[in-house]
Amino acid sequence: MSKRNFLMYGVAVFCIFVMGTARGQEGSLRMPEVYRKAYQQGTRSYDGRPGPEYWQNSSSYRIQVTVDPPTRTLTGTETIRYVNHSPDVLTQLVIRLYQNLYKVGAARTGSMPPEKLHQGVEVTKILLNGEEAGQFSEDGTNATLSLPEGLVPGDSLRLEIHWSEQLTCQGYRSGFYDQSTAFAGYWYPQIAVYDDLNGWDTHQYTGQLEFYNDFADFDVTVSLPDSFIVWGTGVLQNPDQVLENNILRRFRRAQRSDDIIHIVTAEDLEQSNVTRSGGANAWHFRAAGVTDFAFAFSSHYLWDGTSVEVDPAGERRAFIQSAYRADAGSFDQVAEVSRKTVDYLSREMPGIPYPFPTMTVFNGSGGMEYPMMVNESAFSSFASTFGVTSHEIAHTYFPFYMGINERMYAWMDESFATFLPTGLQSELPGGNFRDHYTQRVADFFDQHFPVPIIVTSDQLGRTSYRINSYGKPALAWDVLKGVLGDDMFKQTLQEFMHRWHGKHPMPYDLFFSFNDAAGEDLSWFWKPWFFEARVPDLGIRSVRKAGDTYWVTVENRGGMPAPVDLSATFADQSTLIIHHTASVWQGGGSEVTLPIRSAKNLRSVTLKHTGMIDVNPENDAYRMP
Repeated sequence: MSKRNFLMYGVAVFCIFVMGTARGQEGSLRMPEVYRKAYQQGTRSYDGRPGPEYWQNSSSYRIQVTVDPPTRTLTGTETIRYVNHSPDVLTQLVIRLYQNLYKVGAARTGSMPPEKLHQGVEVTKILLNGEEAGQFSEDGTNATLSLPEGLVPGDSLRLEIHWSEQLTCQGYRSGFYDQSTAFAGYWYPQIAVYDDLNGWDTHQYTGQLEFYNDFADFDVTVSLPDSFIVWGTGVLQNPDQVLENNILRRFRRAQRSDDIIHIVTAEDLEQSNVTRSGGANAWHFRAAGVTDFAFAFSSHYLWDGTSVEVDPAGERRAFIQSAYRADAGSFDQVAEVSRKTVDYLSREMPGIPYPFPTMTVFNGSGGMEYPMMVNESAFSSFASTFGVTSHEIAHTYFPFYMGINERMYAWMDESFATFLPTGLQSELPGGNFRDHYTQRVADFFDQHFPVPIIVTSDQLGRTSYRINSYGKPALAWDVLKGVLGDDMFKQTLQEFMHRWHGKHPMPYDLFFSFNDAAGEDLSWFWKPWFFEARVPDLGIRSVRKAGDTYWVTVENRGGMPAPVDLSATFADQSTLIIHHTASVWQGGGSEVTLPIRSAKNLRSVTLKHTGMIDVNPENDAYRMP
């Protein structure tokens, strides 16, 4: 498709939903009917705060799991206490059985080699309040358990599930990486979210869509042969029972140290002097107020630890760990990178103290976040290690501090995880990751029809999913920060996070909260960036002189509010750079006339697009006649 035809299509407005209209200053943002009803019923508020009738359900998990590495089998028993805070009588529970993704015939995003498939989750027993449960039916990665008597508002139930499953070899976000090393994510039967918008979340897990979980408390014991070390979400409760004394001393020291402590070295592994012997060890972890639990294990990984003060007011420190193969490239620097990242996120952006007691980065595959855990490949370049590590740790805030629905709005967490650490990443030589994701968005716009960011993630193909979830909305935060200014942007972001910490914000909660905290209606920005199929395309239409001022008329052919950076070159070869934020488009017009004040003879004016992109650079320069 030619650039001209591309632009003609690009400015079209998608009709996304059957829509209703919000009231007041939010009236220019259209919304699906389920959102309108939520605002009417008071679970959400037009000022961007949780409404007076807001609710969400909660649960606690006590899990005991035994892993048999030779067969890759997990055998577990869990007891769940589930509390119904909703105003509805629940007649069923929806339970997620994630590992059914690997059953023959399961729906998956992308292909899966036959050798990675298995029998899925085998549920062997279910007790409801101590009695044999009734009707239990599976549908893909979801299962439904009937509640004949119903769970009334304010009441709770006790569910006991016995199950077994296999971990695949290097599957989606988890699996075995050698015969004695694995990362276990999406591994236990989990009660799905029941919320005020859609009721039960029944999205199937196909490998692309990620989290949408309620906040819960976890008490988890993982049993493995005594040659294995286990790392997990939360705080290890019994290090003195599973670690040899010399390792235990280093473990304790690392929890208080600003230095990197080598808790387990290659020499320790050679001497088999790491864990308590006796056949098997039970590693006991606890984590409160988190949306998931993950663990990892190995019999031959090195282990580094350090800590960082994340809240000087409370003198609170976070324990930072990395676990990795001896030949894992630059992974020996991951503990230090992680420490710097947690420190930066706590102090600078978003400037909210790291909310959890630990963070562990495990040398597995890809790059995937879990509460207090990261599963990450070994990269050959330090820049890649730095970029992926800081991105995954930034997910601590989105979706784990905020209970984001990634299954529908992945951009609400991926874009912030992309955006938040860019200031830290820019300190690394060759580490301008903002330029990296900007270029990816530019390449996409050059070849594909744009899709509005607000289109739900489950409707997107892989390419559009990545652009709409990561680079494009991350660019939007860059542009909006320029509009509001660094301090005001940070304040509005923090206010949104304080309001919705531990809750389930949706896109309109974000938009309305930013409007309220910034003290202005930002719909002129939200609409083209998030609701419409706009593209960045500015061009210089004309330049005229009046006295000592040159008036430059800039057209916005793509309709997307973007910064305007004018570079003026004069007859004496001097140059002048003039920066205007995207606020020049606040009036909604398709062009704006901006001044260049100089008594010199102007030769040319060029749009520089600093930190932005432009799909049609052919009209970016104007030469004076």
